[in-house]
This record gives sequence, C-alpha cells and structure tokens, in this order.
Amino acid sequence: MDKMRNYTIIGVVAFIVVALIGLSVSVVPVGHTGIMLMMGRVQDAALDEGVNFKVPFIQRIVTMDNRIQKMEIATEAFSKDIQTVSATMAVNYRVTKAQTFSLYRNVGVNYESVLVIPATHESLKSVSAQYTAEQLISMRQRVSDEVMHLLHEKTSVNGVEITAFNIIDFDFSNEYIKAVEDKQVAEQRKLQAEIENQTKIERAIAEAERVTIESQGAADALRIEAAGKSESYRLQNVELSELNIQIEYINKWDGKLPQIQSGGSSMIYDLSNVVLPYNDAAWYTDIREEVIEDE
Repeated sequence: MDKMRNYTIIGVVAFIVVALIGLSVSVVPVGHTGIMLMMGRVQDAALDEGVNFKVPFIQRIVTMDNRIQKMEIATEAFSKDIQTVSATMAVNYRVTKAQTFSLYRNVGVNYESVLVIPATHESLKSVSAQYTAEQLISMRQRVSDEVMHLLHEKTSVNGVEITAFNIIDFDFSNEYIKAVEDKQVAEQRKLQAEIENQTKIERAIAEAERVTIESQGAADALRIEAAGKSESYRLQNVELSELNIQIEYINKWDGKLPQIQSGGSSMIYDLSNVVLPYNDAAWYTDIREEVIEDE
C-alpha cells in the first residue's frame, strides 16, 4: 500500500510538472508575431515566431497575423456632381511586426473591422467628392491610386501597411447611366455627321478640281482652235487683199494693153496681139465676177 501511494504521488507530481511545462511553452506560428501579456498588461517587446516560454497563470501570449490579408468591401459615396457612386474595392494589407504590440494595445485583434474597413470607406468618399461621375469612370486608375495613398496614411500610423488597392467595380444610378448612354449616342451621331460632312466636302473639292481641270483643258482647246482660226482668217484676209487689189485694178482698166515703142525705131508695138486672150475685156470681166462670187 505504501508503494502504491508513493507511485500515485509520483504520478501526480509528474503530471503537474508536465502540465506546468506545457503551460509554460507557447508556439508562435510562421508569419505571426506574439504579444506577451503580463497579468493583462501588454509588454513592449514582440515575440518572434517559434517556441516561446511564459510563466503559467501570470503571462499569456497572443498571436497577431503579419501575413498579407485580403478583403473586399462595398460602399457608397457621392461624386463632385452629386451622383451616387456604388463601389466594390479589394484591399490587401498586413500588420508590420515592429508595431504589432502597439496595434494590439491601441486597437486589439479586431483591427480589420475597427480600423481598416472604416478608413477604406472614408478614403473613397473623400476622393470621390473631388471628381465628377464621368471622371471617376475615365480616370479610374488615378482615383484608385489616390484612395490607396490616403488609406495608407490613415492606417500606417497604427501599424497596418496597405500593399495593394483596386476598385473592382463602379456603379451609378439608373438615371445617370441612361443620361450617359444618351450622351454617348448623341456624340456618336455628331461624330457620324461630322464624318459625312467631311466626306461631302472632300467629294466637292475633288469634283471642283475635276471640273477645273476639264475647264482648263477645254479653254486650252478653245485657245488652240481660236489661234488656228485666227491664223486662217489672217491668211484669208491676205488672199482677199490681193484679190481686192486685182479687182481694183480690173475695175480701173479700160481694156487696152499698153503699146511700147522701140528705142531705136519709130515703130509702135501693140501688146494686145501678143498677150491674147488677156487683152479681151470679157475675159477680165469673167475673172472679176468669179472673184466677187468667191468673196
């Protein structure tokens, strides 16, 4: 019985020792930081990952995740032109090891709901109020960068680093969407009308150039033709002038050819006997009538 009692006591002591050893050891997982609490008070030094020792019932270790965490959040804001903006955002963040104990002391383990989500709402609303609804769509990347910068300023002081931020979706009221669609249709119609007008202008210019070229060719042809006719008229006038001289000569001729006298003789020669039939007045009269008919 004494031996049984001794064995029992030894077993209880061994169990207590093992339990105390188990309670004295705490393992901080990979990617986490341990926060040592002494009677509920936060110690300033953070514990690294791995095995850490504590005093049972006096000290307690709380782990904080330092890995990159991702969350999606939906919120609403107003644009500069008072349009309701519904946005879905993706935020990547992590807790810096150096400020883990400070974050735990000031915010606690619910830092996402207490700090990150409200800061995200506020950052989007602040930036959206600086842009119109149309600018929020056309300058989406710029808006996203500004929200991320502002969000990082709000959270970094507490030890939360924003590693990535993206606006997944922007949505607006049905009335605004319809107004945008109507505006786009009007702009497309205006652009189409401008293209058609430009096409008409180009065709008119091409047609004018074609007409100008054809007119220039016709004018050149007319000048050439006029020059030819002018030369023809000039030649005809020369011929008519010569004929007029001959007609004038015929009109004034008395029908008698001149008679000549030899220098050393008193004999007078009558040329009418030599140039027959040209001394015939009727012949000259026929020639004159032919000339007049030709004129």
